[in-house]
Amino acid sequence: MDESHVIQCFKKIIKTLGFVPGKRTFRRHMFRRFNYNISVSRASGIMKKMQITAQLPKRMHARGQATPPS
Repeated sequence: MDESHVIQCFKKIIKTLGFVPGKRTFRRHMFRRFNYNISVSRASGIMKKMQITAQLPKRMHARGQATPPS
């Protein structure tokens, strides 16, 4: 698959999930949604080219923190 097409697929994955996943999650979604195997190193390289960094979803940030007083 052409690199520009893979980048478009990455953008669709980010839009669907609502956050930037890690390289292994990108790999999993590329196979599940687009039936395309991509190596972890290639996924990492494309993430660097797109200048994106993996983030935890918002619900994960709040885990383990005290609830604010109401």
